[in-house]
Order: sequence, then structure tokens, then C-alpha cells
Amino acid sequence: MVREHDPCPLLSTKRGDMLSDITGTICALRREQKDSLTLLTPSQFSGWVNKAETHLKRLEQQVKTCKTEEEREELTDEHECISGALDDIQERRSELIWDLAYHGAGTVSLMTEREADIYQKLSTIARDLRGR
Repeated sequence: MVREHDPCPLLSTKRGDMLSDITGTICALRREQKDSLTLLTPSQFSGWVNKAETHLKRLEQQVKTCKTEEEREELTDEHECISGALDDIQERRSELIWDLAYHGAGTVSLMTEREADIYQKLSTIARDLRGR
């Protein structure tokens, strides 16, 4: 099995110890969702996603006031790490939701309200594709 690019390479460096708890948690959630055959429940990730999005905005503001290029690079690296992990989480959830909708095997209790709405629409499309 080929290991995919890890959007959180900072975690395996010396600097990884200095990253925020938010960064570490989002990257851990990314790995957990990527390795899972089912959806993580919204309670497992939604609060952390909201915190991560707030942290991203804070990092963007901090980059604007950096005094050194090194500091700017560190903040930018952390921003990329978090945003890459969030993208991966959403991509994996989308794949799982489509798979569940296509096979008619989903449970909306593992989805956010928005995901459940999309799931219902995808289920209808999937039935049409299967000719049922």
C-alpha cells in the first residue's frame, strides 16, 4: 500500500512539539477519518473543526504582523497543515457519504445536518443511476 502525502509533516519534526493542540487534534482526526470505513460522528469532530477554522483566521492575522521571514514561514506552515487536514477530512467524509448513498446503507445519525441533506439527495440520484 502506498502511503499518501501527509498534510501534517510538521507533527513529525522537532517543531511539532510546539504546534497548537488544535493542529495536533485536527491532524489526528484526519488520520482517524481516513483510516475509518465509517463516518466519525459530528460530536467527534465538529467542535474541533470550528476551533480549527477560528485558529486559521488567527494565523492569517498573525502572518500579517510577522517581524521575521522565519516566523512567517512557521505560521504559514501551520496554516497549511491545518487547512490540508480539514480538506482531507471533508474529502473522506464526502467519499463515504457517496458510498453510503449509492449502496443505500447510510445512517444520518453519523452526519451533520448539511451532510444528511446531501445524503438524501445523493440517495435519490443513486437509485436513479441503479434504475430502481
